[in-house]
Amino acid sequence: MAGHTSHNEGMRVLKEFVCQAIPDSAAPPRASLQLEIEWPGVNLANVAVELIAALPQQQRSQVALSVTPLHDKSARGAKAPAVLSATISENGASLRPLLAALLKQVKRRKGESLVAILPDHTKHELHANASPRQISQFVSTVTGAGSARIAIA
Repeated sequence: MAGHTSHNEGMRVLKEFVCQAIPDSAAPPRASLQLEIEWPGVNLANVAVELIAALPQQQRSQVALSVTPLHDKSARGAKAPAVLSATISENGASLRPLLAALLKQVKRRKGESLVAILPDHTKHELHANASPRQISQFVSTVTGAGSARIAIA
């Protein structure tokens, strides 16, 4: 009988595993990409306004931007450290135009590159004068990771 009980227990565990592996239809799939952008010495509130304005009209509703000040009592005004958070819906479909707009701002402000730090701590650099192919590779890498912290140099 002990062998029979073990088999039934194994079936119960297998059923639980299968049930856990099937996604709940009520739970939405991960359909958004999370970015945090750091750009020391730049007013990120202005950057956010310019980024949204640069996106095609139909993609503006797919990108949510917010600026979170970092607590540094020694810095004030436009130089106060902050993080620009971006949530991009539609599985990151708006990331490419957002990055293109960000790269234009980086060039305009004499910056050199974006460095994405992924959750696994790998770093991926995208130069301000990157080719469309390099931008596409960067977008694929960041989208595949689901989130990234981007530093502007």
